[in-house]
Amino acid sequence: MGDRFSVEVNSQKIAPAQAGQITSALLRGLSETVLFDMREKGVDYSIWTDGTVSAPALAGSKTISIAGGGSPKAVGRLFSINKGGRRYLHQIVEVPNAKTVKVIPAIRIDLSIGDALEFGNPKIEGYIDGNEQSFECQFVPALGVAFRINEAS
Repeated sequence: MGDRFSVEVNSQKIAPAQAGQITSALLRGLSETVLFDMREKGVDYSIWTDGTVSAPALAGSKTISIAGGGSPKAVGRLFSINKGGRRYLHQIVEVPNAKTVKVIPAIRIDLSIGDALEFGNPKIEGYIDGNEQSFECQFVPALGVAFRINEAS
């Protein structure tokens, strides 16, 4: 239920010696879920900590009651719900009060009191886009890597 995020990732230049570690992770991501930090550049995440769900919410809802999580929440910030070890990425679109946020996309799973809300280190969990197990290698001092992660359903 609900929409999912898809994130295009373009790395900074890396040394060819690191390429093996990156391609190994990318190949695993074709059949296993991968976690990727969604910390936005220029945002001070040290002011937020993990919070929890403070009231049950049904799948399809766009409102989450929160407890904790550090500093006041801000419109536009990403955070992830961690339920049973599985991450669901969301963005805050409204902060009606200090204990409630409205989000997109709609919640895809029922939330229970105590489910973790990762404001300080949001993550996307999903699969690497595509089904090919091939990479283009360049013989240069440094190269960049680009890939897309589609959030798992």
